[in-house]
Amino acid sequence: MDYIRDLWQELCSYDNLFLAYKKARKHKTTLDYVLDFEKNLEHNLMLLRSELLLHSYKPKPLVHFIICDPKTRKISKSDFRDRVIHHALCNIIEPIFEKSFIFDSFANRIGKGTLKAVERFDFFKRKASKNNTLKCYVFKLLKKSNLRKMRSKLQNLKEEYYAKEAGYDDLYDFLEGWIAYAKNANTHKLRKKILADFEREFCAEIPTKEINRYFKTQKKG
Repeated sequence: MDYIRDLWQELCSYDNLFLAYKKARKHKTTLDYVLDFEKNLEHNLMLLRSELLLHSYKPKPLVHFIICDPKTRKISKSDFRDRVIHHALCNIIEPIFEKSFIFDSFANRIGKGTLKAVERFDFFKRKASKNNTLKCYVFKLLKKSNLRKMRSKLQNLKEEYYAKEAGYDDLYDFLEGWIAYAKNANTHKLRKKILADFEREFCAEIPTKEINRYFKTQKKG
């Protein structure tokens, strides 16, 4: 990081302290301690500036209290004038350190935060894993084809084949029709798994020409 000069004078400037006061009072304009500070705003800011320049500034003790929502925990709160100093310091050092942060650093940064970090994580999760699309394709296939009926049809075709009531053409027509029906689901691996047992049992008996016709059709799906 480059050497930065004259930051102290910039920190102690009235304009910086006034901007810090505006940030410290945000969403707290009706609170008593904010109204008390505003009664003598210029005097209080000038007093803070003098204490900083003279190196005599000392923060006041923290105020402690307990909250129970959503869980019991102890909160330590700074005095309002000390919060003005906190914002004054951040006004100066934030632009300097911001340049050194990577894009995916989300803690305590403007426009970042926990929600943005979760969204970014979800982006990388989807990029590294296609489980979400896989579920969609499986659902589409199961919705478009009744697997129970298909298995029943295969079983009947198997029995007819062994009983010499069905030939190679019947087998081919059924496989071709079902694959053409489900091919739009882009689930070649799922279709292959469903038909795996059927393939192992019949491919040894079906002539090579018929096997080629079947696998060409399946490949197109």
